[in-house]
Amino acid sequence: MERAALRAGDAVGALRRAWVAPGRARVRVLAVGKAAVEMAAAGKELLGERMVEALVVGPEGARAAAVGLGMAGGGGVRVVEGDHPYPTARSLAAGVAVEAFVRSVGREEELVVMLSGGGSALACLPREGLGVEDVAEMTRVVQMAGGDIGRLNVLRRHCERIKGGGLARVCGAGAVRVYVLSDVLGDDLATVASGPFAADASTRGDAARVLGELGLESRLGRVSAWLRGGGEETMKRADPRVEHVVIASNRMVGEAVAAEAGKWASVGGVELGVTGEAAEVGRALARRWKGDRAKAWVIAGEYTVEVGEGVGVGGPTQEMALGAAVELEGEEGWALWAYSTDGRDGPSEACGVLADTGMVRGRGGAARAALAAHDSGGYWMGGGGALARRVTGTNLNHVAVLMGLAGRKS
Repeated sequence: MERAALRAGDAVGALRRAWVAPGRARVRVLAVGKAAVEMAAAGKELLGERMVEALVVGPEGARAAAVGLGMAGGGGVRVVEGDHPYPTARSLAAGVAVEAFVRSVGREEELVVMLSGGGSALACLPREGLGVEDVAEMTRVVQMAGGDIGRLNVLRRHCERIKGGGLARVCGAGAVRVYVLSDVLGDDLATVASGPFAADASTRGDAARVLGELGLESRLGRVSAWLRGGGEETMKRADPRVEHVVIASNRMVGEAVAAEAGKWASVGGVELGVTGEAAEVGRALARRWKGDRAKAWVIAGEYTVEVGEGVGVGGPTQEMALGAAVELEGEEGWALWAYSTDGRDGPSEACGVLADTGMVRGRGGAARAALAAHDSGGYWMGGGGALARRVTGTNLNHVAVLMGLAGRKS
């Protein structure tokens, strides 16, 4: 299953499959995100001498990775490191560099952009009146309150000037082609990396209402006051120079994993775009399996954990799996594979879970206690079900398969 997910989400393979040769002789490359180095290296190979300059913004270790791929030390390539999941001073420096780079592209040139997961935090340039610390605190608090990526990125688009079409506004290129590894369900271009080149239908008022819906207006007082103070809106009409191409997504990963699962068992159903509280998503998956135990049931999506007072470790995939295990207490003959495509499931040392009946049998009380404390990581790592962290550089959300062992194909 993991190999199928990795193939579907491989940044370089996806870029090569979707590649269209630029129409202009001079090309500049901007790559931002967890897979920025690998994608930029592939772009450099595909463009050859037509690439006159590149700016690559990646996470910690990006410079070393660039050296290993021959992307640093000259050749018009600059590598900048930002931070994730919360922007820092390094992310601010990256944001300044990105805006300056995009402004410098000439009308006779084409800008090729490569966006991947983590781009919103890695490059951050707050609007006047806000600081990077405000954006970082907003990100942390909204996530802790269970806000999904759609809501968070509405806020980001209105609190930062390089998002919500901000880079398209300042770009001087004659043409812009944006290759997107979408970490957003539904592949909304305004949400992926907070839409630096995409039109945005939301308003500052919408962003303010997000804080109200999450009960965070007083806790994020500076951001709330700023949003209600009036000012420039995001870009509302698509720039005709810009073309976006989604080259890999959670939907594609889910479909690939379902095809692989079909080699092992009859697939009862594939549910894409799954959202909600992770534990409840797991319970719902388990209930579907109990309705037809001989089948394999596949889900893919972006589930979340509202931590509250929980003090444990783990992440959405491990919590989803634990919710399923609690629902399956006393049941025999099942196996569950659950995976976070970026290779790291929350603040833990796991990328997912591989579990079966034996890992839960007799441990129902411990499973329920771990779920209540949001300590799914502690449960699975202690019981041998956790899959070790294997960072992929690509974030295409989560995917899982629950199947009956009795129904496996020979």
